[in-house]
Amino acid sequence: MGNTIWTNNNACTGWGDIDGGKGFFISYINVTTSNATTYQTTQLATDGNGITATSATNSSYTPSQAINWSTPHNGVWWSGNKASTGVLTATMSGGWGSNRGIQIRCWGNGHHKCYLIKITANSITRFFAPKDIEHIDGTDGAGIPNLVYYPLNDTFTSFTDSRLTSLGTNDSVLPDSYFEYAP
Repeated sequence: MGNTIWTNNNACTGWGDIDGGKGFFISYINVTTSNATTYQTTQLATDGNGITATSATNSSYTPSQAINWSTPHNGVWWSGNKASTGVLTATMSGGWGSNRGIQIRCWGNGHHKCYLIKITANSITRFFAPKDIEHIDGTDGAGIPNLVYYPLNDTFTSFTDSRLTSLGTNDSVLPDSYFEYAP
């Protein structure tokens, strides 16, 4: 689940530069063994315990396509405030294993991103965020820029945590201390 305050279109220089009030599109999601901290343009490796099915509430497009790398313009689309109320359900083929994060690709040119997401698995809830969100507009198609989201430590319990809302327009890199483990 995302939140509309952390959604953004186009370029972004830091957490204080996030547009907010935008939709959230997931054209690809899977767990990954990668420790990438900046934007990626390719599908990253998983340890084999990947996501095998997706469904979503309050969504448009075809949520089940969010596991297919070859469909960069299909998947889960939460317009406007649905970015705060929509829920993605992902089925995994095994446990977390040696995976370190979750790779999420958004819409063409990097539109419709959400930089802070909340995940619940086995009754444990954690917030996940990318290490570095600085973004210049990307190219369209399968090379759409995407990020790896890592679990924040358990002191993050809200979408409005002041450690994030107080960041400036050039604060794109989160400190290692914010994360459960350093990406």
